[in-house]
Amino acid sequence: MKKDYDEPDTANVDPALTVNRTIAQIRASVVGTAPIEITDDYIIAGVVVADDESGTFYKQMIIQDSTAGIAINLDISNFNSDYPIGRRVFVKLKGLYVANDGDNNYEIGVKDNGEIGRIPAALVSQYLFKGQWGLQVPPITVSLSTLNTNGRDYTQRLIRLPEVEFSSADAGVAYGGDPNSTFDNNRTVEDCSSPTNSAILYTSSFANFANALTPTGKGTMDAIYNIYNADA
Repeated sequence: MKKDYDEPDTANVDPALTVNRTIAQIRASVVGTAPIEITDDYIIAGVVVADDESGTFYKQMIIQDSTAGIAINLDISNFNSDYPIGRRVFVKLKGLYVANDGDNNYEIGVKDNGEIGRIPAALVSQYLFKGQWGLQVPPITVSLSTLNTNGRDYTQRLIRLPEVEFSSADAGVAYGGDPNSTFDNNRTVEDCSSPTNSAILYTSSFANFANALTPTGKGTMDAIYNIYNADA
């Protein structure tokens, strides 16, 4: 019987992998909306800026490098224990697929009936490699006016909106709407000086903050930016 046990690996270091593509380069390689198989030995790395801990993102993580962000679909629940916000993740892309959903949101995963599916749990360790944790990704400060005109340049990135507020109808109410509802909810965020510039704040009904009340004053908001059916 073995009496001496291996020490757990607690070193906060990156794996010995060489990154040879940026996320922006992978996004730029996609033509159209059909999934494209990656057949070259490409490796990207990015820091997790969205995980599934809060319940807003389900089986999908967002990673971001200095050039862009991208989603990775995983068939794993509570993956935040291994891939929390602030951890660098290296991805071996060969054999995976990438696609643009038509709104400039990009996803990596397996091919599933002509769409991007989730990487099976048993295969995740073949493609994803854990790097340093506790890293900070500074949000990109951008105005709602800029998002309304050039939002496709900021999809799947951590952004900061200064001088914004919830619309009068959406201030001081639950983020997730009716607490008894199982439907997701949208709230409108407006530019304090120009309410015609606005964006939609999406909250899953499963989010752990769904019953919290939205602020009633103005301030700064950090968020992951996506476009859904042409709506920001």
